[in-house]
Amino acid sequence: MAYDSRVEDLKKFARFFRNYKLQLTAGIICIFASVIVGLFIPFLVGQAVDANWTEVSWSKLTVSAAKVVTASIVSGLFLFLQRRILIGMSRNIEYDI
Repeated sequence: MAYDSRVEDLKKFARFFRNYKLQLTAGIICIFASVIVGLFIPFLVGQAVDANWTEVSWSKLTVSAAKVVTASIVSGLFLFLQRRILIGMSRNIEYDI
């Protein structure tokens, strides 16, 4: 009995998301993009270590650092967009309720 009432409550609540499918989809895509790019950073650090293992050069270090910084910026951008989209959507849903 309690399970049925919870399901009904969720169905009632889900109605408010219908008008915001595009924002919800964009927010979820930004979540995945941020995580994927964030997981790519350790790979880049590993490549930097491997490239500089035998002979260290400033040019190799600079390129490696630039790759890591760029990946961090891209990940941060997706994180910003995720929060901007989903928090804005939640405020709109709150207003609708």
